[in-house]
This record gives sequence, C-alpha cells and structure tokens, in this order.
Amino acid sequence: MREYWFFIGLAAIVLLVMASCTLKQGASSKLPVGDPTGRILNPSLSCIGHCTGYAELGYDWCFCDAPCEKNKNCCSDFATTCKESLQKSSETNTNPIPLQQIAPPDPTGLVRSYPTFMKCSWLSSPELPQVVNNLNELKRLGLNSVCIGQGVDRFNSRINAEDSQRMKLTTLSSIATLKRAGFAIVFILDAGGGPQAEEGYTKLTMQQFLDVVEEEALTWAKLAEEYQVEYFAPANELPSRLHNLLAEYSESERKQKKIEETNKWHSYILPKVREVYQGKVIAELGGYNVGLDPQGYDVIAYGIGHSFMLDLEEFRRNNIQETFKVSIAQAQAANAEWWVGELYFAYEEAFNPNAPAEYATKGQQLQELQDDYHRIVVEEINALPPEQRPIGLAVGGYAPGSLHPKLTIESIKVIRDFFLNKES
Repeated sequence: MREYWFFIGLAAIVLLVMASCTLKQGASSKLPVGDPTGRILNPSLSCIGHCTGYAELGYDWCFCDAPCEKNKNCCSDFATTCKESLQKSSETNTNPIPLQQIAPPDPTGLVRSYPTFMKCSWLSSPELPQVVNNLNELKRLGLNSVCIGQGVDRFNSRINAEDSQRMKLTTLSSIATLKRAGFAIVFILDAGGGPQAEEGYTKLTMQQFLDVVEEEALTWAKLAEEYQVEYFAPANELPSRLHNLLAEYSESERKQKKIEETNKWHSYILPKVREVYQGKVIAELGGYNVGLDPQGYDVIAYGIGHSFMLDLEEFRRNNIQETFKVSIAQAQAANAEWWVGELYFAYEEAFNPNAPAEYATKGQQLQELQDDYHRIVVEEINALPPEQRPIGLAVGGYAPGSLHPKLTIESIKVIRDFFLNKES
C-alpha cells in the first residue's frame, strides 16, 4: 500500500541523514538534523507539515508554502502542487558529504521495551525524517510505537547503490532517535507494491523474487538486532506480492498457489531470522485468509482496508469481525499473539483510481465514512474478551510528517481518544 509515495519522498530522503549520524574521524563536526550537506532544507518549501498539521486540534507545528496554501490540499496533490518547490529545495543541496565520511548511528545503550498495547503509526521509511522532528507530537497523539515499512531498493532501477546506502543510514538513524525517545519499533520489510511492482520484481520469476527478499530480510534482521528493534517482519503482504508473479495459473490455482508458497516461505525464513535476531518476529500477511498458517511466529498480523460497496454494518460484520475471528483462531493455533497490522482507509482519488473521493458506497462518500471505519475497529477491539484482544493497533497516516493516507480530523479524534485512553 505504502510504496506509492516512495519516489516523492526519495528526492528529499537521499539528502537526509538524521541527527544521530555523525561524521567519521577527520570530519569537522556533527551533522545538523536532517541534512548531510550541512544546510537544512527549508521546511517552508516542503508543505508536508500542512498535510499532517491537525490545526483543528490545536497543534501548532503546521507550515505551508504559497502553492499549497492556495490549493489547500498538499497530500493527494503533493506530486503536482509542491513538485517545483521540492525540486528547488533539493537543488540547493547538490554537494552532500561523501558517503564514506558518514558513520552509522551509534546503537550503544539501546534496549528493547515492549508496551502492554502497541499504539503504532504505520510509516514508509521516506516519511521518517519529518516524523522524528515531531517526537513530542507523536506522544500527544497517544503513540508509543512506530511501524516502519522498508522497501527493497534493488527492485527499483532508479535507486543507485549510494542512494540506497544513504537511505539505509536515514532509517537506522531514525530508529535510534525514536528508541531513545521511548518509542518501540516494528520493522517491516515491505517488498513490492507501487513502483517496485511496476518496474522491478514483476519482471522476476517467483524464486528470483523470493531469493532477493530473503537476502534483504536477513540483512535487515541483523541490523534490527543491532539496534534492538522490538518486532521484525521479514516480508509484508507476501500473498499479494506472489499473486503478481503467478500469472500463468488460472485464478483459482493462483489463489491456492500463493497461499501454499506463502506458508512455505514463512516456514523457511523463520529459523534463519531467529539465528540473527532475538526480538519478536511478526507474520505480516496483508488481508486475512483462512488458508494461511504462520506457525512458529510470535505475532500474527492482518491489515484492514476498504470494503467498497458495503454499508457500515456489513463492513463491521464481513470485514472487521471476520478478520478478528481468523486472527484469533490462527493465533491460538500457533500459540502466538495477534495485532491489527495496519488500518488503511485512504479516500484520495490518486490512491484509489477505481474509487475516487466522489465515489459513493451505498450513498455515502468514502471521505465521510473514514472516521466510521476507524470507530468500528475500535468498538470491535473493545468488545472482545480481554484474553482475545490484540496486542496493538497500527494506523496508516497517523503521524506528523506522514504523507499518506490522508486522515480526516474526525478520524484523528477517534484514534487519538482510543490511544490516549488505552493502557500503554
């Protein structure tokens, strides 16, 4: 889901290494926050704060450039509204410090800490620099953890080795900064989707794809151990990724094959991950499926998205209650915990080409329904017996600096009230 915004963030991210990255011996000083060149990008040219500044709730960290102020919609129109400003900002930073002079952030002193209930914002790695500069706002939103979706750069020909390494340093720096601020980390290898699917992995065979994912997963698992990450998921939504690689099968065979291959790969990779990583391992499985069998994992996670053309009670019964039912049954069978891996209720036309903002589901617009979707999830969590409840909830777009999905103020209030009243 989240990969769509990858390249929008890339223009800025290749230039960013966060505050905890320092220069190797011989360099003159510590790097400024967010800028390996020694020159801070002008935030007034970014408009990201306008996208995620919940001014209606009294938050005072919003900023917005003139084009965004005029258009009043930085998120769904970011690529066109702010493209020129972002490009000008990037062009002022054309001489980054040589990569070999930048040391990885220091993991000394980092320890794992597991909240009673994970109150998590689901973010793609390009969104992290803006987020770590708003740590106090994360806490005001009731968050105690951050889910990081890390793409696989090798699936994209437009990312060279140096850019990939710079982005890796940014991610590690953000992890260190967040953990030192008291946030738990859920690291998710988000292999595929968006530009990665269009330009990279769909040109591979299934085995070639899985070989790359394995290598990337084990590389990041070692880093997750070094930085004491609490939760690690070796692959996100693997069934949907494999679906794209099984076009030679009939639709019914395809559905069965992707389940079989997902179960086989998750079983194969788990002992390899445990050899290098001592935290809790998550099976992030995408949409729920009764045929999946994540035996041996510590946590089972299914995401929840739109159910177009369902009214709210059908959404509650056929989507939320069914997802929870399958999650609980699979967790019990695997002697594991479960959590809601991502709520993703985007309504912007740019992200739902078959269901734009004016699209009505039984007479109501998707934007109008977004807070109802979130409210139903919260109600259904609270309705479960304590012993069956999830250990956490991750919400897409719920953080200052997050580009997508755009959340309505009503949705923010629902989530914030739930998190602030939920035991940490």
